[in-house]
Amino acid sequence: MNTLTLFFKPLLVFALTIVIAACSSDKGITQDEIIKSYAINLLKDETYYFPARKFQTDDIVYQPLKRFDIIFTAYDVNSSKTTQNSRLISQVIPGDYTHMLMYIGKDSEGFAYGVEMNSNISEHIQIGTDGLELGGRLYLYCLGSDYGDKSCPKDNYIYGLERYDYLWAKSLTPQLYQQLKKSENKFLQRIKEDLISAYPFKIQFYIGKSILETKEIQIIHNRYQDGGDCASYFIGLFENIAHICLKDVRMDARTLEEYYLNDTNGQQAYIPMEYNLFSKNDINLKYYLERKKYSFRDNKSRESKCSSGERIKGFVTPDLIFNSSSMEEIKGVSGLGL
Repeated sequence: MNTLTLFFKPLLVFALTIVIAACSSDKGITQDEIIKSYAINLLKDETYYFPARKFQTDDIVYQPLKRFDIIFTAYDVNSSKTTQNSRLISQVIPGDYTHMLMYIGKDSEGFAYGVEMNSNISEHIQIGTDGLELGGRLYLYCLGSDYGDKSCPKDNYIYGLERYDYLWAKSLTPQLYQQLKKSENKFLQRIKEDLISAYPFKIQFYIGKSILETKEIQIIHNRYQDGGDCASYFIGLFENIAHICLKDVRMDARTLEEYYLNDTNGQQAYIPMEYNLFSKNDINLKYYLERKKYSFRDNKSRESKCSSGERIKGFVTPDLIFNSSSMEEIKGVSGLGL
């Protein structure tokens, strides 16, 4: 997650910055069939014992995941093994957790699957009429078997969960989960349609050529057809399909600016010199806000499609979702089930 291909590319990073039916089937379904035809409606709604490492601990526990549970991922910025690009992502995206994906079921051989929005490894970036555009789409991944005992027969990861230092899953609260299950068929069908159409990656900011004059980066409400990022895609599905709004998952422009100005990690967020059109040095984002007078601008609030009819604004981050009161912990178990 990362314009002119130079100055603006990292601004994308911080956009990343700054994952039909209770579908058991009598028919066997294998990884090859799932990947080729996206037949996720044939996946079994079974518990998946996911090998998790919670932030700031090296202990591995196995979380029993049910369909639609969300896996959150993070990098350790203090580890010498963390790459420069991973450290940049961790400092540019507010919060500990910077990415997320969703568990959706198992095939007939017991392998688990997840879906996520992510950018391409090639990082195709350009400025279009709609602002910054980044190559990427909705992906379907085979995650492996219970307890991490077996790897998938075919490794089709673009990135792979092994690249992250910490992984931890959470569930919707029971009331919200039951509300989601009522829309299970529609929810899975929409994900399948989005996989087939290669639903595009789209950041939650308008970053176009006008920024050079206005010095404003505007938060936007992505319409469904425009695309989404790892967090906004699932929040959009919850709202549009199941009419669920999660609490406190959006950040406004002022809060984002405060992160870069005052947070220990935020103060270290920077634009690397190889992507910077205006200087031969790395440029700190705090410097751009304080000295160059760049700023973020809020989007207008809009009425949600949630049953409460509440109005929403701001942009969604994985860490806010992780800490939302609409999510609950999944108690892990030891590896004795191996």
